[in-house]
Amino acid sequence: MREALQKYQVDTPPLWEGLPILGLDGYSVMDFVRRSHWEAIPDWGQPGYNLGTWPLVIVFWREHNGTFEVIEYFEGDTTLYVCPTNLIRCQITDEIAYFHWRFTDMEWTQPYPDSEDVPLELKGPYDAKERAHWLADLEAERMKEPPE
Repeated sequence: MREALQKYQVDTPPLWEGLPILGLDGYSVMDFVRRSHWEAIPDWGQPGYNLGTWPLVIVFWREHNGTFEVIEYFEGDTTLYVCPTNLIRCQITDEIAYFHWRFTDMEWTQPYPDSEDVPLELKGPYDAKERAHWLADLEAERMKEPPE
């Protein structure tokens, strides 16, 4: 995870810490945490590559108390990020996706030594509505940057 994004990592809540004790597999975890409004994100990037390797690696999202949350579930271990914007949550999800794609030796990742090198079409949400919001957020962020 890029250093600039690490500041959004927070302690994982007890709900997640107790899951291994319950003996739930990843699919059961998906059902269980849905009660707390967590949704598993199946695909990422414009081509719709798998995000994680269910049921071992699952990425969940939710909006909670005005924040945008993402949690990485990795064989029972969890890492939570609480973000002030959806754009930052997407950037963190890009990092998680890239890490797991590289970890599983996805051939197409070889030309990209770092997640920042991955082209735009391989980043961001796959879902059309989420992707449209993400692209609008990216454009708005670019408009804030001073001209060179």
